[in-house]
Amino acid sequence: MISQLNNRKMTAPRKSSASAINWHWECNSQRQTLRSASSSEFSYLEKTFLNPIIFCRSGFVSEIYLVKFTSPPPPASRLPPAIVVKFYNVSAPKSETGFEVVDSQLNNLFADQAGLGPAILLILRDAIVMEYVVGGEQLAEEHDRVEAIREEIARKLARFHAIRSPLGRNQHAEIIRQMFSVWMSVELIEEVYQGVLRGHLERLGLPHLLATNLKAEADFVHAAIRAADQADPVIVFSHNDFNHLNLLVATDPVTSQPTVRFIDFDFSTYFYRGADLGRYFVDCQQPEQFHPNELVADEVMLQFFGWYREESSRLHGAGFLDQAKNSPEELLKEAKLFALYAFLVDIIFCIFMAVEMLKAKDEDKMVDFLRHGDTRYAGYLKAKARFLQDGSLP
Repeated sequence: MISQLNNRKMTAPRKSSASAINWHWECNSQRQTLRSASSSEFSYLEKTFLNPIIFCRSGFVSEIYLVKFTSPPPPASRLPPAIVVKFYNVSAPKSETGFEVVDSQLNNLFADQAGLGPAILLILRDAIVMEYVVGGEQLAEEHDRVEAIREEIARKLARFHAIRSPLGRNQHAEIIRQMFSVWMSVELIEEVYQGVLRGHLERLGLPHLLATNLKAEADFVHAAIRAADQADPVIVFSHNDFNHLNLLVATDPVTSQPTVRFIDFDFSTYFYRGADLGRYFVDCQQPEQFHPNELVADEVMLQFFGWYREESSRLHGAGFLDQAKNSPEELLKEAKLFALYAFLVDIIFCIFMAVEMLKAKDEDKMVDFLRHGDTRYAGYLKAKARFLQDGSLP
């Protein structure tokens, strides 16, 4: 969801790319060359017998296209049956997005080398070309209920957290500060209580956002995270957007069994270990993304941590299990605190998008986002009450 927040200017594809890109085909005996006329930096991407490009999605920092081969590439080429081309908006300033093109490209390479993400085929100044995960489905409720899939996610997440990147060290406190002072700004939250959204919330009968002060809840979670900072928090190389949309389930071509691939590493950086854990459990075994339901039971989380700890011990040595900070109880506390953080990020995203839809005079979408935000707040309040009762929160 962080990527959704940062991709907040969601618009139709720019005329310099997508359907308006002038894709040309330069024939050279037995090959065709795909070239973007809109970008002198794209260089040449040489592949064989390509279909027209299929636009997938766009956001503030990137646009993604699927390119399929009309016939299977020859085995000697070692090419996948299809490729994904991701164009970056190189003009978007990092100060606004928290995003850096080079960081994203390197993150994709690290994930590829660790066997966790799609294979990277080519990196250019403003684009990255990668394997298309054939048959990949976004992680859903039915997948979460399969123990073998949850185990694979836990073990692969431990491997991701073990990546040693030279980028983004010692930035976790600043990222949190920006999230609470910029993304969860007083001005945006006041749109609920004093601004244009209040009347719509009352008219729609959406009580949860109006019943409790969202700014007070943001302050509560922020204070809890700052308290964790005083206790030597565990900082790992975090996916930092570990929602179900960024986990793909496909069929392994060798074993014919389901396998999980991670995608979308635009905001991966060193961050709190609990962030990925909390983000995953917020949506685990839920029928939809914005739900008001109870989170999975502690037993489900503890089972996940068992696999995570076992894999981490294999990676870091047996001493990993002996450290108090890596105990199941500590992992549970981290996950629960950052589950509340994930709820807040979702709520703020919905509020922001409701304001944007109101400006665009799209009332139907504005109403949808308000309903999602209110429903998400109901889930937050349930989780907070549960965690306070079981003593998980400071």
